[in-house]
Amino acid sequence: MRIRSNLFNIILSLACAGVFVACETPSRDKKDKEPKIKPTKENISTIRCHVEAHPGDGNRTMLATVGQGEMVLMANPLISEANVVRAEAWNTSDNGVAIRLVLDRIGRRELLMTSGAMRGARMAISSQYPEQKWIGIVVFDRVMQDGTLTFVCHTPPEEADRIVKGLNIVAAELEKDRDEDDY
Repeated sequence: MRIRSNLFNIILSLACAGVFVACETPSRDKKDKEPKIKPTKENISTIRCHVEAHPGDGNRTMLATVGQGEMVLMANPLISEANVVRAEAWNTSDNGVAIRLVLDRIGRRELLMTSGAMRGARMAISSQYPEQKWIGIVVFDRVMQDGTLTFVCHTPPEEADRIVKGLNIVAAELEKDRDEDDY
């Protein structure tokens, strides 16, 4: 009996030590949190993702000319620059530009729920950098579970790079206020 209780105490001590070591969070210097570029009106970008709506929804909708046609969209955006943790741009095979947005916890949840509930619907994406433009459309053809939103940007590559840089400046500035649970 005595051997079992000593073995139990050793195992319990190791488990407690493992929990305390695993719970320790590394400290970050203030320098790591500071953005390299200070945000100004000239260098930040916004992004707003509006879901397609029914025309009879009254004050909750807006009419927008996106691409070649008009769309009726929800007035309140589903996702905004506040939900973007990181933005990336790359060239596509047809000489276009694609933008990938990595979303925080709230943005991931909104995208997951909406893409699952509204399969087949479209979402129009606008950005302001400094003037407001509609830059892309995403079709909810699948449930978007991975917390990223990727779309072909209908702007020249220089403008797409400008949008991505501006979104990353905003994300770096907002990182100071985010909890670890937001990632």
